[in-house]
Amino acid sequence: MIIPNSCIFYLVNDQEIHVKRLEDSLKCLKDNFLRQYPYPVVFGHEGISTATKDKIRKSAPENHYFHKVDFSLPDYS
Repeated sequence: MIIPNSCIFYLVNDQEIHVKRLEDSLKCLKDNFLRQYPYPVVFGHEGISTATKDKIRKSAPENHYFHKVDFSLPDYS
């Protein structure tokens, strides 16, 4: 199977309720989509704790990555 040059992207933070919702979403994603289409899953964050990363890893598919993002406004704005 050829997979397009794509990924599934989640924006995550340290809030417990959001991590729980992410875990639920990842379960549905794995059960209903990733079995047939094994896209990589990327977790974008502005800085999350190691404990949160470890919790996410337990629910994440094998093919996952963490990517730090910066949402600051540019100087010209």
